[in-house]
Amino acid sequence: MPPLSYPRYRFGLSTAIQPQSRKTNQKTLIEHPAMSFVLPPMRFVGASVLRDGEFQARSVAVADGRITRGPLPEVDLTGFLILPGIIDPGGTGHQRHLPPDSPSALATGLMTASREAAMHGITTAWFSQGWGWQGKGASPDQAIRMMEALATVRPHLLCDIHLQLACDTHMVDSGPRLIDIVRQHGIDFVSFHNHTMPTL
Repeated sequence: MPPLSYPRYRFGLSTAIQPQSRKTNQKTLIEHPAMSFVLPPMRFVGASVLRDGEFQARSVAVADGRITRGPLPEVDLTGFLILPGIIDPGGTGHQRHLPPDSPSALATGLMTASREAAMHGITTAWFSQGWGWQGKGASPDQAIRMMEALATVRPHLLCDIHLQLACDTHMVDSGPRLIDIVRQHGIDFVSFHNHTMPTL
């Protein structure tokens, strides 16, 4: 089976494909940088693949968003590296894209942060979100808005984004509300912090 050629596309570390031009005679894989997509079945050949702690000269086949086996159309990635996606267990870099005083901008900010993470090879990330007494971006109300926004845009993100709730230990009275929200939105990472220590 002859290799396919996608001369106008750049392959990223997290299998994201970014069009460099909309004028192309190839099938358009992405019409918008934030739309949800799955690569068509294909086999990457010619690249150096990091596996079992070393670079190996082997191919990688993908179908339906998963690594698979079998004969598939080949894409020549000679000169490229294929690496495992990075897992970020508690990032805060996304916060500059999420203005706390503009709830309507949360969805756009999450999509921008997702694209930025994917560009750096991150395929799974937990975005840290405060649940504290400081107000604004760290308030419970803001945390709930973040959860709702993430649920809305998740199908359009370029990597797997979760929320890590950073709960202040002095928010004891909000315990029942916190538990309900964690269950409702399937939050799988809650950490507890004493944010008064620097001021004592």
